[in-house]
Amino acid sequence: MNQNMPELALTAQVETGALSDEAQGTATSIVTRTEAVSLPAKEGARFTADGLAAGSEAGLGRVLAEVNERPVIVLQGPVAAYRTLSKGATGRDVAQLQQSLAALGYESGLSLGTFDDSTARGLAALFRTLGYPAVSVDGSVIPAERSGSNAALVLGEGYFAPVLPVKAAGACGTNRLLVEGPLCEVTTGAPSLIATIPTADAQRIKGHENIRVVFPDGKTYSGALNGPASTKNISNQTSSSQNGTKGAGGTESASQSNAPAAGRGATNTAPDSDPSGSKSYAIVLKDAPELPAPGSGDMPLTVIFSQSEAESLLVPSTAIRAASGTSWVEKESGARVDVTVGLCVQGRCVVRPASASEEGLSTGESVIITGAAKKASDGG
Repeated sequence: MNQNMPELALTAQVETGALSDEAQGTATSIVTRTEAVSLPAKEGARFTADGLAAGSEAGLGRVLAEVNERPVIVLQGPVAAYRTLSKGATGRDVAQLQQSLAALGYESGLSLGTFDDSTARGLAALFRTLGYPAVSVDGSVIPAERSGSNAALVLGEGYFAPVLPVKAAGACGTNRLLVEGPLCEVTTGAPSLIATIPTADAQRIKGHENIRVVFPDGKTYSGALNGPASTKNISNQTSSSQNGTKGAGGTESASQSNAPAAGRGATNTAPDSDPSGSKSYAIVLKDAPELPAPGSGDMPLTVIFSQSEAESLLVPSTAIRAASGTSWVEKESGARVDVTVGLCVQGRCVVRPASASEEGLSTGESVIITGAAKKASDGG
């Protein structure tokens, strides 16, 4: 071998494309919470209009059902309705009524948690906007010409949902029919999944990250990792009826279910693992209109932890040099290009020429792989 031959640098070409840090797995569809909506027992109670249709959603201030010409209005709050709210009442249920009124643009009260004249006027205005007269604590109608300062939220005329919107699992009442049992069952919260991914990929999960989820049909949705989830204690959680009556099946109701909502309340449990070395995580989807019905089986999916722009400059990670807080690549010509390093996946990294760099970097140019140089031989 000729010891005087020059060194030849190993190089790689700059490419253009996108990098995606992702994992393949399977998912099971779940429902965040199912709750039966009921009225206090009223003999002869009858639906006087069609309620929310099966599969339809209702947000804040919408009428869920109409019974005896009185509405059941969707409000928001974690405390279930358990009493009539009127002037002088205090508590968390009053506070969430006030917050709902304020969110809808009505008067809500001078002191959070205390039902006052302002709260009553706002409540009266909400009823009238929906086409119903306000009523006092005994259920008597308040004439429209009065201010409504004695208006009350009678038990059964407000349904407090912990998460909005709510979606009717079945029709919330059919006009002219008697009310028998719960008005309907509703699900609350965004569509959710239990995703199972390989343990090696799960190590990259740093907590409550924003992610993208891709289903086999190519549809992509944004979501958030809601922590480790045990499939042993996360399922379709069904709460008994709100408003203090018997729910479906004749079981006595509770103001809230003791079971954790799916995808929540289990974030401190160890994730399920199976012999193949995988772990399960709860994922709440933000923009998925509908998921397959719970219990319909596992479905394959791709979880994207992070993704670069489509036209990113890509170089091998071995081409990046760093010292004193600065990163750079060296072209085959010997020119140095200071770069900002972005996402790195499987030995390739996204780079962007630093603003202070005099040299640019283009697709197809060759960069030297760090520490990769060898003597040129004479073939022997």
